Amino acid sequence: MDIPAPPPALPRARLIGIAGERGGRLRWPRGLLRSAGLRFAGLYAALFGLSALALVLFLWWDTAALLDRQVDAAIRADAQGLNERWESGGLPALILTIRERLAENIDDDAIYMLVDNTGRRLAGNLDRWPPGITTDDDWYEMPIVRDRVRSLARVHNFALPGGFHLLVGRDVE
Repeated sequence: MDIPAPPPALPRARLIGIAGERGGRLRWPRGLLRSAGLRFAGLYAALFGLSALALVLFLWWDTAALLDRQVDAAIRADAQGLNERWESGGLPALILTIRERLAENIDDDAIYMLVDNTGRRLAGNLDRWPPGITTDDDWYEMPIVRDRVRSLARVHNFALPGGFHLLVGRDVE
């Protein structure tokens, strides 16, 4: 029975190319960095990384915009309900509705403040009218203090007849 011979050893020149003679360090084969294959692989990896980053940024931006639209829609719906109470029962009905909503604590993120034409607080869960909010009918995103806790809120100031102002918003933190 014949035993096959072992495979031939690699030539000495090939071993030098793999491990090198100086300190046993590995050396890149000459021309590898100049090869088209490696350049295409590097270009593809960079392009893939940039594409993935662009996708993540787009998804983050789109999600943030969706959340903003949902908060704005909730504020508008809440203000519409309060406006209906104003139209049906006047100032006393509006004050009562705000107090009931706050007492029931259905939406802990809700922010309400009703002031008269002098700025005196009539109802709501804010201690005072937030600085920086003018009497314009506009949207604001600002830090507020509610129940002695500082947070970020998105609010809308609604001008009511008689100089009254209704601030409706949501805590967005």
